[in-house]
Amino acid sequence: MNKTYRTIFNAATGKLAVASELAKGSSKSSKRAAVLTAVSAAVVVLAAPSANAANYNAGDNSSAGSSAAFGCTIAAAPLLPAGCSPSNNFNLTQYGTAVGESSSATAGVAYGDHATATGGLGVAVGNYSFASYSATAVGTGAYGEGQWSTALGRSAHAASNTAVALGGGASASGANSVAVGANSVADRDNAVSVGSTSARRQITNVADGTQANDAVNYGQLNTGLSTTNARIDSANTAIAATNAELSTTNTTLAATNAGLSTAQANIATHTINIADINKQLGELSSGTLGIVQQNPASGAITVGASLGGSTVDFSGSGGLRKLTGVANGVADDDVVTMSQLRATGLIDYTGKEVGAVTYDTGLSFDSVTFAGSNGTVLHRVAAGEISEKSQDAVNGSQLYALQEKFGDLSGRVDDLSGRFDDLSDRLGDVEENPSAGRPGTGEGSTVVGEGADASGRNSSAIGNGSVASGDNSSAVGNGSVASGDNSSAIGQGSSASGKNSSAIGQGSVASGDNSSAIGQGSVASGSNSSAVGQGSVASGSNSSAIGNGSVASGNNSSAVGQGSVASGNNAVALGAGSVADRDNAVSVGSAGNERQITNVAAGTAPTDAVNLQQMNNAVSSARQDAMGGVAAAMAVAGLPQSTQPGRTFMAMGASTYGGEYGTAMGLSYMTRDGKWTVKAAVNTSSRGEVGGVIGGGFYW
Repeated sequence: MNKTYRTIFNAATGKLAVASELAKGSSKSSKRAAVLTAVSAAVVVLAAPSANAANYNAGDNSSAGSSAAFGCTIAAAPLLPAGCSPSNNFNLTQYGTAVGESSSATAGVAYGDHATATGGLGVAVGNYSFASYSATAVGTGAYGEGQWSTALGRSAHAASNTAVALGGGASASGANSVAVGANSVADRDNAVSVGSTSARRQITNVADGTQANDAVNYGQLNTGLSTTNARIDSANTAIAATNAELSTTNTTLAATNAGLSTAQANIATHTINIADINKQLGELSSGTLGIVQQNPASGAITVGASLGGSTVDFSGSGGLRKLTGVANGVADDDVVTMSQLRATGLIDYTGKEVGAVTYDTGLSFDSVTFAGSNGTVLHRVAAGEISEKSQDAVNGSQLYALQEKFGDLSGRVDDLSGRFDDLSDRLGDVEENPSAGRPGTGEGSTVVGEGADASGRNSSAIGNGSVASGDNSSAVGNGSVASGDNSSAIGQGSSASGKNSSAIGQGSVASGDNSSAIGQGSVASGSNSSAVGQGSVASGSNSSAIGNGSVASGNNSSAVGQGSVASGNNAVALGAGSVADRDNAVSVGSAGNERQITNVAAGTAPTDAVNLQQMNNAVSSARQDAMGGVAAAMAVAGLPQSTQPGRTFMAMGASTYGGEYGTAMGLSYMTRDGKWTVKAAVNTSSRGEVGGVIGGGFYW
């Protein structure tokens, strides 16, 4: 359809319609002019049919309820209790999965800060995104409000049930409506919109329509305005031959759905792996996993309880270590303290063994000194009282009994020492193997993996060589990098450098602010852009590329389908291999690979598309108007005139042409001198139009 157009009246539909600025309307005034011309020239003047703009309805194969779900893991509450990791990046709500700060999901999936999936089976991907029951919302601020609705793109809004909004800022408020392209508005039920009242788009690469509710292209409209019924019938026959292309379209859509299913499966696998890693980190932090564990109920600590080994070695590279803070032993296999050993009198206060009974001369005690350099043996010493206040000496039998007890205690101490040696070895293993999990360099950060680095606040780096340098960022996968604030990079070698960006898939890149790249090798470099599918690229601002190898390089552009390209600004490419290279245009194919647009409802507004039935009706109406005008002209032409001087002559006539009929009545007069003749006539046709004519002549 034309970018430049004007409004004319269509008598067949009884409404105003839009046509090219070069097309003539079939209004009452234009048809009177046609009749006058027919009367004077007695030739057929074909009035141009009304022109209308493109309109879309949802196709029979549309399925608003089937959409991609990203990172969903639904499990019963005992397996995944509600809670949040220290980084506030992984929120798990009852029967759903929520990833992002302040995100929530009820029996659905929410991925992104403040993302919400409510009502069950909803999928919300992107910061501040919202999905209701069975709805899908992908993009920052995307809002799937209606049940079974789909909103793809930044701030896209699908407000009604089964509505679809594709593109940044797109809005679909009509029930079962479809808004295609950035900032498009679909506010009528069962309608497809590719723009808004202030920003309209062309629909390019449209194949000739063949069915009553198919869209027509500009070429068909011009042909219908300028050809006869025979040419129209021939064109209809040629258009009917293109129906075979519908099977190709269905095959392409099936391939696109298969690609989206593969992307969903990959994302689900990543989500399960992340949940398992988080579970192990939580168990290690709480003391329920590892060599050293603590009973959460009793507080008792065990060392290698489920492992072998008979010694525990506390020595380190600097030598032996002291074990401090030990309570006095009470059971046979408890460790004794120095205070307990001193109480036996076997060692002094310095920890040295006592070899003779003597007092330190530096103390004010009575002293007992045995002569002789070899010491003195005391025989027949009675068993002294052993009590808290006793000052009695003990004899050999008492010491022997005590020695036996200490021998048994020594064995137990040796056993305990072996166990502590084993604990020391295991703690050393933990220090040498950082992949078991440790705090990162950033405040509140977490690191898991050899060479992983989490320098951003509340960040998480999981995987060998992974880097999470942005605040509140997450890097999951070997070599993954999340450098943008509030960014997420999931997959080996993935990179999320834009603020609030998400890169999901091996080698995926999300460098634009508020961008999302989902799929192996996908790239979202434009701000507020979304790339979904292997190798997809969304480089334009507010652009969306959905499908393997799809490219959306124009600002506010959308490319949907495998290999589709939208390079024009505010352009939309729909279907595999479609190309939209003009600004403000919608393409459903490419040069040599055009498609039909089927199931198009009759247009009602000036900017709506017309279907083939509407065009045929308009052409038929214009043809009948022309036939009626010719019949009326023939009736006037057949009126005789006065041939007698001074006499007035009244005449009537009727005619038929092309199935229409006309009638005429006229008066004529010849002057008395026979030199002048004047006449006037009125006519009408079966189309209901009335005309008039007046003329005169001179004899010489």
